[in-house]
Amino acid sequence: MIGQNKLNTGLKTFETAMSGLFGEWEIVSSVRDADFTWYENHANLGSLIVLYNSCEAPFKGRRGKTRSSNDADSDITLMLVTEGSFSMSQGQGKSLCSEGSMILFDNGRPIDSEQFEATKTISVGIPSKYLVGKYQDIREYCGISINSSAGYPFLLKNFLCSLWAGRNGFTHQEPNVVPEILNELIYPSFCDSTADLPDSMAGASYRKRAMRIVHDHLESPELSPNFIAESLGISVSYLYTLFRHTDLTLNKLIIEGRLKRCRDHLSSHMHNDLSVTEIAFNTGFRDLSHFSRRFKTRFGKSPREFRQVFKQKQKQFLFEDR
Repeated sequence: MIGQNKLNTGLKTFETAMSGLFGEWEIVSSVRDADFTWYENHANLGSLIVLYNSCEAPFKGRRGKTRSSNDADSDITLMLVTEGSFSMSQGQGKSLCSEGSMILFDNGRPIDSEQFEATKTISVGIPSKYLVGKYQDIREYCGISINSSAGYPFLLKNFLCSLWAGRNGFTHQEPNVVPEILNELIYPSFCDSTADLPDSMAGASYRKRAMRIVHDHLESPELSPNFIAESLGISVSYLYTLFRHTDLTLNKLIIEGRLKRCRDHLSSHMHNDLSVTEIAFNTGFRDLSHFSRRFKTRFGKSPREFRQVFKQKQKQFLFEDR
């Protein structure tokens, strides 16, 4: 798309363009004005605005609270990142928006954003009156980034891309058709991904798969909530929500799995040739004193004491067997 259009130049012109679409922005960048290149194109689809935006330079931006007679009636913007990455903070803390992710933001509330690299996005601004959920207020999910690789988010991503690609054709639709489709896709994409429904079928499936990832990657020092979320194709915030009502946090789940793996190795004759340090390091621990302290707290004996007791039992068993 960009190759067919001339890039604009200048930070101030970019700031003016964004302010005209999303409320008054303050944008700063370390890139000199002549090298700050960007492009935007938008179309009005009845009461909706669909926008394609590309900015080649990193920057930090802040938008204050907009002046609205009724903040509850302000528009909601759905944004898809097609290339690059940025962070956005609104309501739920800071979210990382990388390629393939989507995020909602409330046009009536302050936003802090930082773009890290050349980034391209497709957005649609939707009057909030069209976004009606049975149980949830969609504003509760503004500022939360979700992955669009599967399920309803995948359908929503494809519809948003089609909305931009076919924007001229969509202008001939009935005025409420597109908002109704967006409403039907946005709620299950965002609300189901963060709802407090730990026993739902989808939640149980994700937890089971997360536990399998922990089991299969205990030896990897890369194992972390971020690693698990990326492997599942979901956001870290959703992953934490899935385990919110369980007895174990994600970090405890990882530690518990590693401790049990170490216990099994220390009590197996197949690992007699490995030292306690080697067993600890081979199971993902990187601090021996931390491992020993955790192990003793969990099993009542230090790793060396635990192994010694097992070896004594093993010798006793062999002696009695004779």
